[in-house]
Amino acid sequence: MDLESYERNALRRHLGFDNSSRDLATQETSFRSPAMTSPVSFIVERSPPSIKPAKCSFPCCSQVFVSGRYRVAVSPAMKKNAAQNVDLYHVSCFERIADLSDSAFLERIEPFTRFTNVNRPQEDYICAGAVERLVNEWKTRRIRWNTIVKNSYEEEEQNSDDEDDIYDGENEENNDDSEDDDVDEEICSRTSIQKNQFNERLLDDLMHNAGSSRFKPYGLVPGMQRQQYFLFLKSLAPWESDGPGDTQEWNLFDTFLGQEESDRTRIQPNVNLSAVLEKWEKWVELVLTPDTSLNHEQLKEKAGIGEKGCRAIRRLAVIPLQQIPWQF
Repeated sequence: MDLESYERNALRRHLGFDNSSRDLATQETSFRSPAMTSPVSFIVERSPPSIKPAKCSFPCCSQVFVSGRYRVAVSPAMKKNAAQNVDLYHVSCFERIADLSDSAFLERIEPFTRFTNVNRPQEDYICAGAVERLVNEWKTRRIRWNTIVKNSYEEEEQNSDDEDDIYDGENEENNDDSEDDDVDEEICSRTSIQKNQFNERLLDDLMHNAGSSRFKPYGLVPGMQRQQYFLFLKSLAPWESDGPGDTQEWNLFDTFLGQEESDRTRIQPNVNLSAVLEKWEKWVELVLTPDTSLNHEQLKEKAGIGEKGCRAIRRLAVIPLQQIPWQF
């Protein structure tokens, strides 16, 4: 067994996955239970300044981590002697051992933010605002697509079963008293669902449309602290606009993850997380570096980002440090 396969199997065992089958029909039984109980997290974080930089945990990689670049911390560590009980990987190296097309792996990915509860200095590890937004959106899109595929598979099975049960309803008896009770419960349940759906729409609108001239805030999202709301409304907004009438607004997600269909169900996400973060690291370096320190090719690439894009990148490059509780 080669080193890459060994490391891949070691990670699966660490998560409690004994079956290496990739068959879609068996994923739920082999993956779902461990995913809900295993405490392992994959944390995307910045590499802190260090006199002696840490080395990547991937056996096939001999490179150390560069300060300010992003990496993945597997917590708790697979290796008992790991420093601070985490295994550290370059994002591209981690993608070689973790099946990030699988929801059981995806659900464990999280950016290191002002809310991350670990016993380490936050300022050294916390993600820039853009990386926080990009990691979460990348994860959401991947999980959404996996859910679509899973539901499609289940619908095919259900349609097959329904053909055998098509006449079952003809033999059922009516019970008026029971139906009245069911109606009352259904009304209460429907009201609660409608309220939750409204709150979810407010949150989704804030997370995906803030910063655009077309965005119309309806007030605080229920359950979200005021300071947190304004952070997402302003500093972490994905849109950059020149105001009403702007027909060429800049969007963080479209720029780094690609555009989605309006119903968010038709395009399979195909961009790797490492590619997203490498592009961000490259662009933020270009934008924050004075033009006098850039060569001709770099100046040309920076010009391609555009004035509006540069403005957005400067805003989203800020590290949101303030820790504010957010309770639902």
